[in-house]
Amino acid sequence: SVESRERLRDSMESSGRPDGRKSSESIRPTSCERGVLQRADGSVRYSQGNSEVVVAVNGPMQVRSRDELIDRAALEVIFKPVSGKQGQKHTKYEIGLRDCLSHMILRKAHPYTKIQVVVQVIEDDGSILSVAINAACLALIDAGVQIVTAVTSITVAIDEKNEKMLLDPIEKEENSTAASLTFAFSAETKGIVLLTQTQGKTNIKGCMLAEGIANKGAARLQNFKRSFFKKAFNLGAS
Repeated sequence: SVESRERLRDSMESSGRPDGRKSSESIRPTSCERGVLQRADGSVRYSQGNSEVVVAVNGPMQVRSRDELIDRAALEVIFKPVSGKQGQKHTKYEIGLRDCLSHMILRKAHPYTKIQVVVQVIEDDGSILSVAINAACLALIDAGVQIVTAVTSITVAIDEKNEKMLLDPIEKEENSTAASLTFAFSAETKGIVLLTQTQGKTNIKGCMLAEGIANKGAARLQNFKRSFFKKAFNLGAS
């Protein structure tokens, strides 16, 4: 309703945040460096605030016959936490990443091969799945892998009453709200290619309100990616 949207907007505009951001719709400072791993076909170091990952991409490359797919490239995604063994949530992140990147990569162009994406978390201060998806997208482009569309991801934290929503939440915000939703959007169609609850529970109303906020945030991140590669490859405006 109009009333609920106005209440949500007022709540978002009045909230201060633990990391100093004044707006609930603001995104943390974003940075990216490409070509950070010499032995990878493509690699980036990417961060949003204190959340940081390094992603390596290799392929398309030869694959064992038992793993071959006759109509498309096999896709292997590995998600490595900061330290220790991979837990259940990291396995969930791998599945989300694989689903998301499957929409992005033109896999049918490379049958009988494999594309490998390895995400190493350097620091996790919230929204880490979104950070990993954004980094993987950039690393695939750096590797020259053929893509159908770029994908951009953002996380939204929601309170129990759907009255307060935080874009790109830090870990403290994720832990103090009822749920966190991670969205990924196609740059080509603007449609959602991934929606997953990375923490807690919410309802359909919460998802719909969060989607609108997430879409705006993803558009800003997509502009960052576009500008980054224009500078990286010395592409002028055409």
